[in-house]
Formats: sequence, structure tokens, C-alpha cells
Amino acid sequence: MEKKPCLFPKCKAKTKSRGLCANHYQAAAHLVRRKKTTWVKYEKAGKCLPTSRGVVTAWFLEDK
Repeated sequence: MEKKPCLFPKCKAKTKSRGLCANHYQAAAHLVRRKKTTWVKYEKAGKCLPTSRGVVTAWFLEDK
């Protein structure tokens, strides 16, 4: 699966997580850790994608 470019304006780097490249993900995560904002606010503003952690975990734990 081909990775899309980062959601950050004019950034052409490939995504790492939540639709952001490694550098922009780290910048966003830093602000979340410092309690300046939340991932939910970023998601609502379209500045990141929702996490897929729950979906992935659920799939691995399925009995099928």
C-alpha cells in the first residue's frame, strides 16, 4: 500500500501515523503531551486522522 503525503500544508513527506510525516507527528505529539491541545481537537480540525489502534487490536483479538 502506497503511503500518501503528509497532511501538513506543502509537506510532501510520506505519512508515518495519523496522516502526518514523522516530523509533523512528533511536533503534534509534543503539543498533546504538553497539554496544549488534544488529538481529538486535531481530528475535528482535519489536522490529523483518527487512530486505528482500536481497530487493529480488535482484529487481532477476534476469534475468527
